[in-house]
Amino acid sequence: MRFQDPQVAIALHRLEIVATVAAVLTASVFVGTATTLVAIEQAETSGQGPVIPSEAVLWQGLGQTD
Repeated sequence: MRFQDPQVAIALHRLEIVATVAAVLTASVFVGTATTLVAIEQAETSGQGPVIPSEAVLWQGLGQTD
C-alpha cells in the first residue's frame, strides 16, 4: 500500500467533511420543505376555521392575547 502525501490526506478529509455538511443541509431543507407542504395541504383541506400561525400559538401559551 502506498502512503499518501499528508497534505493530500488533509485535503481529502476536508473535502469529505464539506460533502457531509452539504448532504446534511440538503436533507434538512428537503424535510423542511416536505413538512411545510404537508402542513399547507392539511390546512387547505381542513374544515376548520382560519389557521393560527405557530408563533401566535406560542405567545398564547405564554399568556398573551392578541
